Amino acid sequence: RARQEQAAAAGIVPHLIRFVEINSFLKEFALPILFALPRAGPAARKALGAAGAAKFFVALVAQEARSTLALDALASWLEREPEPINAVLTPHETAARIVAALRAVNARAIEEAFAPVLRIAKRSPPVNRALARAGLVALIIERLSHRSASVRLGLLRLLFSVYEFTEHPKQLITMFGLVDLARNLLENDRSVLVQEMAAQMLDAFGVNRVV
Repeated sequence: RARQEQAAAAGIVPHLIRFVEINSFLKEFALPILFALPRAGPAARKALGAAGAAKFFVALVAQEARSTLALDALASWLEREPEPINAVLTPHETAARIVAALRAVNARAIEEAFAPVLRIAKRSPPVNRALARAGLVALIIERLSHRSASVRLGLLRLLFSVYEFTEHPKQLITMFGLVDLARNLLENDRSVLVQEMAAQMLDAFGVNRVV
């Protein structure tokens, strides 16, 4: 990481981004470095910010082969320095791009793709709400029929995170039928962990009971 910070401080970031943008044969060398830099340290993140790397990562979210890695880089950056990443991710166009990328993920890659989004949603209320407005809740509900219990559990955690940060909990519960959804999972899902998460959601909904 020290070497990564030194390289970033020396001005390598714009060149790495350029290799990717012009589709250079060096892009496969450049991308892993760029994805790792948000975790490298403050100097590396400063260099990323100066080079507009956050918007660069957002652009990569639309590319199926790089979407998850780009989201992971954004999540890692946001966890360490929320303010600049909040500014990039909260616009509706950006949130909609993220939701569209998640919608395009095939069933086998759902868990890996949604994991960084859960990290982002739990860490940033503004981005959480932006993703919800962009259609994240409907997408989560569509994906809850996944055969993997760990995927369903992760989706429920993301859904609960949206509920925790929404400014209109009663409206959210009513619009998406969340009480019936959680009750159905509690009664019928085969996974104990999913049942426990559904029970936790129902307990929380009792605080903001729909009248």
